[in-house]
Amino acid sequence: MENNMLTGEVPPSMDSFIDLIIMDLHNNSLSGNFSLDLSNITNLEFIHIGENNFSGPVPVKMPHAMEVMILRSNQFEGNIPPQLCSISSLIQLDLSHNKLSGPIPKCISNITGMGGAKKTSHYPFEFKLYNKGQDLEYLDYGLLRTLDLSDNNLSDEIPRQVFSLVQLKVLNLSRNHFTGKIAREVGDMKNLESLDLSSNKLVGEIPDTISSLSFLSFLNLSSNYLVGQIPVGTQLQTFDASCYDGNPGLCGAPLPICIESNKHGGNNDIDDDDSFTQSLYFGELVKITAGHWDFIEAIFCSFCKITVAHYDSVKLV
Repeated sequence: MENNMLTGEVPPSMDSFIDLIIMDLHNNSLSGNFSLDLSNITNLEFIHIGENNFSGPVPVKMPHAMEVMILRSNQFEGNIPPQLCSISSLIQLDLSHNKLSGPIPKCISNITGMGGAKKTSHYPFEFKLYNKGQDLEYLDYGLLRTLDLSDNNLSDEIPRQVFSLVQLKVLNLSRNHFTGKIAREVGDMKNLESLDLSSNKLVGEIPDTISSLSFLSFLNLSSNYLVGQIPVGTQLQTFDASCYDGNPGLCGAPLPICIESNKHGGNNDIDDDDSFTQSLYFGELVKITAGHWDFIEAIFCSFCKITVAHYDSVKLV
């Protein structure tokens, strides 16, 4: 029933379709609270009600076998309900472009479908998913693991439990009000292909563990308050500089090189990279000074010759 011009509220009788596997109502003009009790539709594994005008709290009356919940681009508000953590089979959760507030519940680590290897169903049908900075079309959701909470009013620190969802391929927490540092545990997400933490209030250095994400092909950390040198990794230097924009304290390729030495953990020793950089600067300074000295010496010698010649001419007179 997607991509129509349906209006009004969803009729309560729809929760009696006990054999439903997929419910797709996206891209309509449906409104009101989505209050259907779908918990008894035990075969329901996929629900997509995005791009509508639903309001009120995020619906939580879902079967425990639910694997995909796409609720993006509505008017849902309030906190992310902890009841979602009990849907352990979820492999895709998209709550982006709503009006949600508050923190991410720490119980999110209970969603084992995103954290552990789990066999999922495969249904060959087309659907769109915002991934790697663009809308992409997919024919099968069974291989995807995504968490998209972008463009809300979420706040507080990003809990470490998020980074325990090690099967995720896509993590998008951009355009919120998250604070604090990026936890080192981000490096545990070995399957991550797309990471977007842009337009938040994150501080501190980018953890060096992020350089171990060998499958990462999209990264956006722009518009935060991150500082220090960008960790050296096989792909971190290959990303466009725009993915680090809006962090005046960041330096290192692909941004300009770091001038001041970085200090780690209170250690005042200069690391190898800084030593090499400073050596380069010192070498250039020596070259410039030597060049200037040669120039001064040449002028001085010329002055000496002129003085001697003048003295000789005076003697002759």
